[in-house]
Amino acid sequence: MATCEVCGNEYDKAFTIETADAKTHVFDSFECAIHALAPACAHCGCSVLGHGVESDGMIYCCAHCAGASGVAEVKDRVDSPAGEEGRRTGAARSQREPWRREVRRGSAGSGKRQQAVGISKQPASQEQKDQETLPPRGRARS
Repeated sequence: MATCEVCGNEYDKAFTIETADAKTHVFDSFECAIHALAPACAHCGCSVLGHGVESDGMIYCCAHCAGASGVAEVKDRVDSPAGEEGRRTGAARSQREPWRREVRRGSAGSGKRQQAVGISKQPASQEQKDQETLPPRGRARS
C-alpha cells in the first residue's frame, strides 16, 4: 500500500501524479492532491482548480481577482454572436418548447443526455385535470 504524502494515510487505492518537472507525488484523494499541487490565486489565495487567469507569471482564480490586482481587460465570459444565452444553453429550443429541457443523467463524464419534461409547465391532459378535481383516496368530500 502507498502512503499519501499530505495526510500520511496508507491506502490501497492511492494514486501517483507526475508533474511537468518530472517530480512524482503519491496521494490518497483528490483533496490531498489539490492541497499539495493546485496553485494559489495571487489575489485571494484560494486554490485554482480550473484554468484560472494568468498574467505576467501570476495565476488568478477569476477575472475579478485579476482585475483587482491591476490586470486590464480580463473577462470571465465573452458572449457569442447568438447573444448571452447562446447555443450552449439551448435558448432557441427553450423558446420553441418551454416545457422541455435537456439534462445529463448517469455517471459523471458519461455524456449521456436525456430529455426531461417539466410537468408543471406542460399542458395538462383532460385525465390529469380530472384527477386534480377528485378527492384524495379514502376520504369523502364534505
